[in-house]
Amino acid sequence: NGRWAGSYSWPLDHDAYLANARDVVLMLRQHPSLLLLCGGNELSPKSRNPPPAISAGLEVLVHELAPDTPFILSSMAPQNYSEPFDSSYALAPNDGNYGFNLLGDYFTQRNPGLDGAENVSISFQPEIGASSIPVFSSLAKFLSPEPLAQYPSELSATVDGNWTYHKYEGFTTNATYDHVYAYGIPRDTEEWVAQAQLAQYAQYKALFEGFSQHMWQWYSAVLMWKSQSPWPSLRGALYDYYLVQTGGFWGVKAALAEPLHVQLDPSTFECAVVHKLPSEVAASSFHIHASAYDLSGLVVANADWELQGLDGTPLRRIPEDSVTLCGAASSASWQALPERNATSVVDLELRKASGEVLSQNRYWLAGSSPEQNYSDVGALRRDLPWVKLQVTVQRVQQVDLTFQQAEVHLRNTGSNVTAFGIQLLLDQVEAPVHF
Repeated sequence: NGRWAGSYSWPLDHDAYLANARDVVLMLRQHPSLLLLCGGNELSPKSRNPPPAISAGLEVLVHELAPDTPFILSSMAPQNYSEPFDSSYALAPNDGNYGFNLLGDYFTQRNPGLDGAENVSISFQPEIGASSIPVFSSLAKFLSPEPLAQYPSELSATVDGNWTYHKYEGFTTNATYDHVYAYGIPRDTEEWVAQAQLAQYAQYKALFEGFSQHMWQWYSAVLMWKSQSPWPSLRGALYDYYLVQTGGFWGVKAALAEPLHVQLDPSTFECAVVHKLPSEVAASSFHIHASAYDLSGLVVANADWELQGLDGTPLRRIPEDSVTLCGAASSASWQALPERNATSVVDLELRKASGEVLSQNRYWLAGSSPEQNYSDVGALRRDLPWVKLQVTVQRVQQVDLTFQQAEVHLRNTGSNVTAFGIQLLLDQVEAPVHF
């Protein structure tokens, strides 16, 4: 590479490198997940990285073997804003950030967390991510008992050396707000990890909903760094080294699984509909129905409002590949929700006039303060008695010689009706389990 390690003259045998690159293009060119081909990660400067002979060779072989696949030499360059950005050489002038941001920043800032980039155009964001802590059972597999017990303190800039070795990245914003301790003071590592899963869920969900809301206005694409950890690591993964999903996985799924998706800006309590399909959706009218509950399950707000076009008439079509801003409900209970000094569970539904539900979404929000206080959520785990769950297993079937499938139903039969971050893990199972 030369920029981050090694020498700009590497690889010394250009022919051998181009022969390998040719094989890679042949192997991947028909893959259904292939978006583009890139010469290298964060290469710079253009005159030296990669060497001119390799740059020219890559251009030729991609044009010959995969002429319909976009190709660019570098994912990002020059990583400072004093040098000009060459869009023919790199996807973006910068990437990141890799820490936790306030949730509303993903909706209001063009490049959340990137200092000095407030007005910089990064249309294709090639790398963005945040901290990622595995579930406790995975963490206990690679940290021995003594360092495992040394979970990070609130707003800590330093942690146990074993955590540092495994690339721990903090959960703080501006050194003043700790997204894990927003749920209260944990009693032990297991509780700290449980709260970290909720923080990851909310962070990654806001990241992708914010980018989706500004797609084609500010962005053309965003890639997360990274989906899976290649070793037992504490940063940037949606499922860990042992293939167990983190809270971030479920947050991304909540943000992206629906091609027609209703969502909420947590800083304004205004809604939007993101539509990613290539054909419009039509109805005589569309409505957003919203309900908010306190942590005991009592309704604290209800609202239903009709989507309107720019001319003030009922919206009758949601265009293909579009973002429709829907504003907020005018009901008094909804308008009071941002001022509520406690956590609310907010359910959203996008419906047709017929009542058909097109999209569903759920949030937990403690008013509209940028620094959310979820201590009442953490208290659910610390203060309430454990509940007994009714567990039934149905439809166990052998799919093939190596794969079994089962349907598991959990039912809370107790009086505590609110539960957060539910995840089913199987004990004493070494093979990967998929949910």
